[in-house]
Amino acid sequence: MGLFITTLGEYLWMLCIAALLLSLMWPSSKSAKITILIWIASNLAQDRLAPVLMKISDTDPEMARLVWYPTWIAMQIGTLAVIWYLHNKFTWPVEKVSKFICLSLLVYSMINFARFTDRIIMDTNLLGEFYKYGIPAVNIAAIFAVVLWSCSGMLKFKKGHL
Repeated sequence: MGLFITTLGEYLWMLCIAALLLSLMWPSSKSAKITILIWIASNLAQDRLAPVLMKISDTDPEMARLVWYPTWIAMQIGTLAVIWYLHNKFTWPVEKVSKFICLSLLVYSMINFARFTDRIIMDTNLLGEFYKYGIPAVNIAAIFAVVLWSCSGMLKFKKGHL
């Protein structure tokens, strides 16, 4: 099951990008499109950064642990800040899919903070399995939300409701 969920998460990113591109074919809210775009860009940046952080563990595993979790927390909170800033600056009403993505970013940060506390501060290592499956599960849920939003928009557009 573990390999399945992590592999599925990797392939669903392509589906998410396709859903965003598909949404360009009908009028939809800037809130949703910009939030999804920022979220995808953030995750792609994290995918590029992960191997760099993994190389640190080759030379200094303890330093890698100290850097790994705070880096992801900072990236998720930074992504939330950018989304919030743009919505406030342009006074966009926040779409449901945007709220769900922001909630997933917050949950992702909380899981990383809990794992950091568990592994580094308390040295208990109790949340390993939760972390292993929780992070991909949060990403998969957000991807499904984007795909459902895209499909819903496409159906509304075809029926003439947009």
